[in-house]
Amino acid sequence: MAALLATHPRPLSTATPLQKVSTQEQAQDIRQAIIDVPDTFQYSCFHLEHNGERITDFVDLADIPGIAPDCELVLVEDPYTEKDARLHVLRIRDLIAAAGDHTDLVQGLHAGLSLHDSVMAASPAAEDSSTAHSLANYDINSQGSFDALQQPTQGSAPKTLKSISLSPWNPPPYHLRSKGHLLYLQVTTNEGEQHQITSHVTGFYLNKSSNSKFDPFPRTTPKEASAHSLLTLIERLSPSFDMAFKALQAHNGKRDPLSAFQLSNAIPASPWIVPQSSSQLAAHTPDISRTQESYLIAGADNAETLRDWNEEFQTTRELPRDTVQDRVFRERVTSKLFADYNEAATKGAVLIARGEVAPLNPTEPVDAQIFVYNNVFYSFGADGVGTFANEGGDEAARAATGKDVMGVKTVNQLDIDGLSTPGTIIVDFLGKRIVGQSIVPGIFKQREPELIDAYWRLKLREYVREQITKNGSEKEPETHNGAAIRDSENAVSKDGVDVDAERKAVEQERVDISGFNFSLNPDVFCGQEPQTEQDIAEWTDDEAAVRAVGEYLHSEVMPRLIVDLQEGDVGFPMDGQSLSSLLHKRGINIRYLGKVAELASKPEPRLDALKSLAEQEMVARAFKHAANRYLRTLAAPFAPACIAHMLNCLLGMRHNPSPKAETNMSMRALYPEDDFEYEKLTPNDFQKAITEQVSLRYRYELSERWLENLKPVQMLREISLKFGLQMIAREYHFEKSIPPAVLEGNGHLAPSTNGHVASGKKKNRKADHSPVRAVPMVPTLPAHTFHADDILNIVPVLKEASPRSVLAEEALEAGRISLARNEKELGQELLLESLSLHEQIYGILHVEVARVYYQLSSLFFSLEDKAIAVELARKAVIVSERTLGVDNNETVLAYLNLGLFEHALGNTQMALTYVRHALDLWKIVYGPKHPDSITTINNAAVMLQHLKLYHDSRAWFETSLDICVEISGKKSVNTATLLFQLAQALALDQNSREAVNRMREAFTIFSEVLGPNDRNTKEAETWLEQLTQNAVSIAKHAKDVQARRLRQLQHRASPSMAMGMRPQRQVGQTEREATDVAPAGGRSGLDERSVEELLRYIEGGEQSKSSKSTKRPANPKRRQQAAA
Repeated sequence: MAALLATHPRPLSTATPLQKVSTQEQAQDIRQAIIDVPDTFQYSCFHLEHNGERITDFVDLADIPGIAPDCELVLVEDPYTEKDARLHVLRIRDLIAAAGDHTDLVQGLHAGLSLHDSVMAASPAAEDSSTAHSLANYDINSQGSFDALQQPTQGSAPKTLKSISLSPWNPPPYHLRSKGHLLYLQVTTNEGEQHQITSHVTGFYLNKSSNSKFDPFPRTTPKEASAHSLLTLIERLSPSFDMAFKALQAHNGKRDPLSAFQLSNAIPASPWIVPQSSSQLAAHTPDISRTQESYLIAGADNAETLRDWNEEFQTTRELPRDTVQDRVFRERVTSKLFADYNEAATKGAVLIARGEVAPLNPTEPVDAQIFVYNNVFYSFGADGVGTFANEGGDEAARAATGKDVMGVKTVNQLDIDGLSTPGTIIVDFLGKRIVGQSIVPGIFKQREPELIDAYWRLKLREYVREQITKNGSEKEPETHNGAAIRDSENAVSKDGVDVDAERKAVEQERVDISGFNFSLNPDVFCGQEPQTEQDIAEWTDDEAAVRAVGEYLHSEVMPRLIVDLQEGDVGFPMDGQSLSSLLHKRGINIRYLGKVAELASKPEPRLDALKSLAEQEMVARAFKHAANRYLRTLAAPFAPACIAHMLNCLLGMRHNPSPKAETNMSMRALYPEDDFEYEKLTPNDFQKAITEQVSLRYRYELSERWLENLKPVQMLREISLKFGLQMIAREYHFEKSIPPAVLEGNGHLAPSTNGHVASGKKKNRKADHSPVRAVPMVPTLPAHTFHADDILNIVPVLKEASPRSVLAEEALEAGRISLARNEKELGQELLLESLSLHEQIYGILHVEVARVYYQLSSLFFSLEDKAIAVELARKAVIVSERTLGVDNNETVLAYLNLGLFEHALGNTQMALTYVRHALDLWKIVYGPKHPDSITTINNAAVMLQHLKLYHDSRAWFETSLDICVEISGKKSVNTATLLFQLAQALALDQNSREAVNRMREAFTIFSEVLGPNDRNTKEAETWLEQLTQNAVSIAKHAKDVQARRLRQLQHRASPSMAMGMRPQRQVGQTEREATDVAPAGGRSGLDERSVEELLRYIEGGEQSKSSKSTKRPANPKRRQQAAA
């Protein structure tokens, strides 16, 4: 360990210890820690030294000559450059909350929102567990409320300054630049005093300038004030600043740090439902420096934002990767470069879609125009030059661009030496698809890597078996070249091929697979004609190979997926995004959604839910394509009115069967060349267009009553996510029974200006012939479900090609393999190393980091390290909310995971709060009665039982049973298991008669389905006898005997079917995969503990020690370092 010291140049005696660090860390990790620590976050321009030698940021401390335990690293302040000064001012503004609300072309309203802190704050106190809990009076069957997606209104943060901005005297004149002047600032304190400050290479000082006089030199005593940090200088100038700043820190300290950090390597998720513009959460505050941010970020000439992306991509790919440290540095730089490129390219695409960038070829048709902005080449994802005239025109070109990004991403992931790819991104915005690349792309090619990979593994297995037959061996072999056949079989089994029966515990033989070759020709069936006989023969073979893959998809992959979902063998998808992800994992392209819906057209509840979800996804995607036709030729100011009208035609027709478009006619006159065809659109026309799109794209015919089966809230969410809409959070009326919508009477606020609701009063004014401005709408709006003002913002939707970190994933996989071999210590070390690599390469706030938090939390939970599991699960929740979305399906699962782990740690009240929030999210994402919600409700019942709330627990078991009967049927084993558990709950709730009836039903089902000799049948029979005897005894004896019998009943809890916790499966995850990370005694609802242990489990005795303290665990990496 090394002791880190911070020292000021004057005097050196002020050196103070900050923290101890590991020699395995890099200097830049320590630098970042210094910036984040409250005692030293005034520093931003400094370097570290050891024995007087400067330490490079990207070097491990262990590689520094002379480094040893208990040595000292010294912080030394550096002189500022203009860039350093600008970034320092930006940081101080954010630090003291002097910056107003932020607007951005890429990020939407409340981007990066996290609800975790507000959810946690709503949990009842532990001492109130006997009287109150989060699930009290909760209606599991009610419709979802948008309140679950909203952050509660909180008190405003303490104000530290009135304003801080650039002075009008900027930039410094030439003769003063040579004297070290960098910037001039203007600060107004809470006392009302205005100060002019000079940013100098040596720091910041108070100058003698005023608003009318320029004198940027230091003031003389006694008004002289200077400091290396602007924060320190402000503290000296304002007497009230110190107290206000401490109050601000206390205010910010109420939030989890992860919910407040800015995202640096990822674009934050923008919620699709946001507060109204008049809400305190959406207040628009005055901030003169908001318009100065571009200067502070990029300088006066904006040169720092003009980067040669192509050169940077190629240079980064050529970085060395010989050592682990080389690979970490290379992948970190790559991740940051892709993040910067994606953000810059998206901003340019948004400007192009709005018509704010001039094309390089303005005389060409619009679809054929090309652009260059910020050194990024742009073109439209349309067939502007007739390349795809015979393959579908614009729609084929649009699809081809999407496949092109997939191909580039795959090549980036392979990371082949000498093979370079352009930076590539697709931006969908306002109905237009725009392709941004660092160089001119080649011909777009289609690619389906998931299906081909699955089929490749199948062909590899066939090849290996053929080699085995030739060798006359019957043993299960391993392959050379480091690839084991059992690994390929495991991968295939995830795609639905059962190979468990083929795996034998016998000595392995090796088979050389260097002769195996499998490839497909992507150009077959593309209209090309072979010329020579050799080409014809080869072409015929290529076509046969592609047809074989298609046959494999139709005969094996898709039917197996349907069977797995029908039988509940894998986690059920929640929404269109999770369904699409599941299909891709199985190698099924989105165009087969119609086929999936056809295969699910059976009278079975789970398949009916799958069919409904598939149809919902097809309709949402068809809506997007149908709407793009109208948006593509429409100016940006009319997009909200157009989309609102189409939403009314689809989702609001029951409320108003004849909606009218709310086009601003005064603005309409300014755009005579735009096509306003959407104004003529009727519900019948638009629904017909959607039906045609579904038939064309998915070869699926919607039923005549398809519109009646739509879930309006869920459909609105799917459309908003696909379009990037940010809708006002209010009650939307979808039925005609609602009275006509009047402005304020319908919960819809009047149009607002600058964040404030407009007044109904009007002043008499003379005719104004000035340029037309946005005219407020009339006070009373038509009886529509949606209005143009309901769409507050539209954010771009991205498809990008950034690769994942190979090194971090290798460490994660190595940790899993070590755990599978029972090498616990090595496995834990590798898992923590993988976590460290993920955080170093991606930064903490990144989608991939959220997913590794989720995976590691489950792995550590399986290792009985519950404290680390809870901490990682909490981080997974916050990072998922900020990068994926507050209602993303992965966020819902992360909340359920966190609730399960908190309960295991003894924080059951907190666990119930997380479960309730997850259920609220579930209602919005899917609606009530999701097939996998049975597990969640069952877990909630067990949690209530731990709180000895037996009656409430019984009610939740009954709810779980009702959904199970509806989903799985009355005669299923799942239903019998829940009947068994409900009978136990009824017994604990002192309802012996009903307990006997439920146990008898469970026994009957077990006997009919599993047979009389099955263990579950015998257990149910034993319990039935005991419950029957107990019921008779209760009827004959006095109350004291009744109480004694109930206590005896508790001691006879079954060791094999007690009410245990079950882990929540991820979408597409099998029961076996989920239970591999479950705690002992909690697998699949069955319990293998002794009667005494089970009794303590029911009574909460196991958690008596841990429930006394709810202190949050330390960071797992820090714990490992401390142990070292």
